[in-house]
Amino acid sequence: MSTSTSGIQVTLVLRAPGAKATADAHDSQTMGAPALPLGAPPAAAPGSSAGSAPKPPQASPMGAPPAAGSAPKPPQASPAAQGTASPKPIADAHAAAAAVKQAPVTAARGPELVTLAQLRAVMTALHAAKANLYLGPLNQAMTEFKIDNRLRICAFLGQVAEESGQLAWFQEFASGREYDITVNPRLAKGLGNLTPGDGPRYKGRGPIQLTGRSNYIACGRALGIDLVDTPDLAIQPSIAFRTAGWFWSTHGLNQLADQQDYRGITHRINGGYNGYAARLAFYEKALTVFPATPLHA
Repeated sequence: MSTSTSGIQVTLVLRAPGAKATADAHDSQTMGAPALPLGAPPAAAPGSSAGSAPKPPQASPMGAPPAAGSAPKPPQASPAAQGTASPKPIADAHAAAAAVKQAPVTAARGPELVTLAQLRAVMTALHAAKANLYLGPLNQAMTEFKIDNRLRICAFLGQVAEESGQLAWFQEFASGREYDITVNPRLAKGLGNLTPGDGPRYKGRGPIQLTGRSNYIACGRALGIDLVDTPDLAIQPSIAFRTAGWFWSTHGLNQLADQQDYRGITHRINGGYNGYAARLAFYEKALTVFPATPLHA
């Protein structure tokens, strides 16, 4: 580039811009100014006039030279100069990951096989707050384990209502010592409770009272949950209803429900017929709440 001062011509040789990486998010936040686009020229020095000679053309992205014969482009104004605020960058990859973790997650829900009104019509002692809390996990578990027609739904709700005191408790009141190898070896071995202390540790939990180490092992494997080391997980609603659904499905209770063999269902759950009259009353109530419709055929 040439210019003249007092009749003396001076030739200035400009160095090509170095390949400096653009500022990252840390730089832009530390310096308090937004980073300029890749290859953008520095801001004009104070006192420069509008009639100054044109500056060399910008390099295209990643340092590629401009197309041959293209005219030099004027320098781009920074976002601040245009009167618009540039978006604030995320500080770094860790902050970005944290932002993702903090984003609300909504679990996908299947069809609503049981409504709030229907659930409370079958279990009349169930408070609205608990019904609202349990409705989603209940429907998800019933969908997962194919408890999805009228006879299956009614049979399942009838048994769950009696076993859990209409969803009032998800853990049996007894200590579980009667299932322990030190107290009742024959019963304990049948439940897989081979180590002293297994009886209380693996006592009944969940809406259908999952009981015994063998059941906790098998159910945990099926659900992908460690119920052996953390058996109390079986009382959490999101897991409790799945344990009930798992037991129902693996013991062939959908088939018995389709056959309307309610005594057979009771025996497979209870090992006898304890509370059968109450179970039957809940079942018959459910049959009136769920009419024969295409959904509940």
